Amino acid sequence: MFGGVLWVAFTLFFSFPSLGLADFSATQSLVKNIRVGHSPEYVRVVFDLEQQADYAHQRLANPDRATITIQDVVLGPEAQQAIVSTDIPHPMSIYSWKGDRVRVDLDLAVMGTFRILSLDKPYRLVIDLYDVSTQRAHGASKSGTSPKVLTEEQRRAEGDIRTIVIDPGHGGKDPGATVKKAKLEEKDLVLDIALRLRLIMENRSDATIYMTRETDVFVELEDRVALANEKKADLFISIHANAHSNSKVEGLEVYTFGVAEDERALAVAARENGISLEEIGDINEIAQLNSDLLMRRKVENSIDLAWLTREAMAKQLGAKYNLADLGVKTAPFYVLRHTAAPMAGILAEVAYLTNSKDRKRLASSKFRQQVAESIFVGISEYIPAYNKSQYVVSGE
Repeated sequence: MFGGVLWVAFTLFFSFPSLGLADFSATQSLVKNIRVGHSPEYVRVVFDLEQQADYAHQRLANPDRATITIQDVVLGPEAQQAIVSTDIPHPMSIYSWKGDRVRVDLDLAVMGTFRILSLDKPYRLVIDLYDVSTQRAHGASKSGTSPKVLTEEQRRAEGDIRTIVIDPGHGGKDPGATVKKAKLEEKDLVLDIALRLRLIMENRSDATIYMTRETDVFVELEDRVALANEKKADLFISIHANAHSNSKVEGLEVYTFGVAEDERALAVAARENGISLEEIGDINEIAQLNSDLLMRRKVENSIDLAWLTREAMAKQLGAKYNLADLGVKTAPFYVLRHTAAPMAGILAEVAYLTNSKDRKRLASSKFRQQVAESIFVGISEYIPAYNKSQYVVSGE
């Protein structure tokens, strides 16, 4: 009944949501608005376009998802506001991509099929989402399978979040990203954020908190991992500030362990790992080999943690500071790779020290406090979601 209908069916696997906003540009065609509608059969998301636009779609792995890229457009003011205020369905994330495209990520863990309609009079791109599940990817299956039953001892071993390691990047002889004229070094900024986060968590949570460093000292990556593994941490939160050769690149992004999607993600991992791009390439290949059960659970949990943390940061920092959101990404970071499964781990690149607007934000103690607050919100939202998705105790 519709011309040009494209149906795509996918199996379920990992979740990988992300979101980001772009600055309005009068010289490019606009996505004017984004609207969401519901029917008994599907959820419909409508992109109102200023003029007809081409799109491309593909399926990506690690984690399993689909992407739809709308070419030669930017998000207009109403569309940007819609991303923040409209009830965008869980399987979908919308963000600016490379300055002249809008990208839509579909989380295949909580949906079955979708279709894309390119319409005119007026110009619209319509995406219908079918079989959208309300459960998290690691929760109950679509078939309604009951949760696994464990003993109380097993629940203690696998259920609760009790220990969290906060890892402020770099330190001592390793300054990380630096801007000499502004007298700013990544190692100092991220330590400040980490100390603020620890204080918040100690005052507002029951978890035991450890830090890989509390002062300006150099700590080897192996020792950071060793601490987390020795303490049998449930969560590993690594905090960094980003850098790029292009000073126009700005915004926050949250990483989980996995194969790098692009050269930029690979370059970020190489810089934080302290090795060359050639060496990180070898690690990237190894990352594809980690497919055992515990590693899969670690990856799934890490993606959930990254999504919730990214969402909290985007909401809080985006609203107050107009900080761009570059989404959730994967890359073979050493500290995320070698922390013991099933420990969930993320690496938050909170802003770009090489961008003038982000640098001004990072220099503000109020901004750093808000970064710590927003990371705490993400962790706080992850913990009950994680515990709910675990197992019921036998005898209950």
